[in-house]
Amino acid sequence: MKIKKSIQSQAGFTLLELLVVIAIIGLLAGVVMLGVASARVKARDAKRSGDMRQMITALEQYHITHGTYPTGSGSVASVGTGINLDDPTAMDFSIEPMIPNYIPMFPKAPGPADGSCQGTSGRGGNDYWYDVDDDGFSYTMTFCLGKNVSDWSEGVRYATPEGVR
Repeated sequence: MKIKKSIQSQAGFTLLELLVVIAIIGLLAGVVMLGVASARVKARDAKRSGDMRQMITALEQYHITHGTYPTGSGSVASVGTGINLDDPTAMDFSIEPMIPNYIPMFPKAPGPADGSCQGTSGRGGNDYWYDVDDDGFSYTMTFCLGKNVSDWSEGVRYATPEGVR
């Protein structure tokens, strides 16, 4: 007499194995997302500091050519499209326009705001602001950094002809 052995093959994974794998994947995804979020904050602040260096250079070139800084004032809002072109005192209506002679376009603050830069408009928020004194011999560019960038500390910063404070 022949005895048949029943061979059962195990196909697939158990519920416990699947739960362990899902938990590990979730943990790894969380760690990666934290790293990506930190990199995004650093990238936004790097753009902000780069924009200010570009604007300072353009304003100094304008000053060398004309002996004064562009008159008027303007804001480049993080939610807007740039300088208000309907405002006759905006700096792109100066004697010689800033665009495209000194800067290809006005930079726009990247969003969302980080750290203490939680405003979406107004001075000290996430916008770039330009003001010049009445005689055109001094200016102030206001911007905000979410974290320290190089030698610039976080928070509201002011770029003037004397430097960034």
